[in-house]
Amino acid sequence: MVAMIRHNPTFAEFTPSEISATVANAISARPEFIYTDSASGIGAQDDSISSRFSTISIGDSDANEPTDSFTYIPSNPKKAYKQLVEMCVDADLNAMVTLPEDQEVSLTILSPRNHEIINECAMRWRIPQTYRVACFLDVVRYKYEREEVPLDCVPEALQVVDKTISEMALDMWPVPDIDYLSTIYGSLYNILLGMTYHSIREFTKLSPNAIMAFDDTLRIVHALRGRDC
Repeated sequence: MVAMIRHNPTFAEFTPSEISATVANAISARPEFIYTDSASGIGAQDDSISSRFSTISIGDSDANEPTDSFTYIPSNPKKAYKQLVEMCVDADLNAMVTLPEDQEVSLTILSPRNHEIINECAMRWRIPQTYRVACFLDVVRYKYEREEVPLDCVPEALQVVDKTISEMALDMWPVPDIDYLSTIYGSLYNILLGMTYHSIREFTKLSPNAIMAFDDTLRIVHALRGRDC
């Protein structure tokens, strides 16, 4: 309506009902007003709604001024968030293959760029910090189980969880996130016990340092799991 008045200022003298009647009469008299062929032979009815709305501006703003960006909100934000974390971790693990052997790599795995992407999506999808740290620990857990990341990455992820617990007591966490974290702890505890068992079985190749690495991580998991209970 605003665009019509700008195109023909005399419309401003009419009431809305009079304008509607005028437009209806014009369309019935000249149906080609609705469908007109462009130079490329594509009818105007093929124009998208968004493209038509983008040509209408209200007030004195510039018609070419960029509009607000579109934010995608998934139907299941937590599930989509976990998939995003998995994709970013996989991408950074693949990128590490090409790095020089003497270059240090963060135990959090994630690059600053992917970390920023994850944070931006978490903010817009309203993913609580409690789920975010539990989700990252879960991804590290099964990556370690598949021998895709070293054991050192597990304590690093556990420290992130511990930091969040120190900032927000577990009894303040959403119940689904507590249950999720408890499940991760149980699975991780069993994985580490299994790794320790296999190391002890190879008695001739037994290394105290290898056992101590598992023991230290098991103690961290046991302590955190005790706080969960």
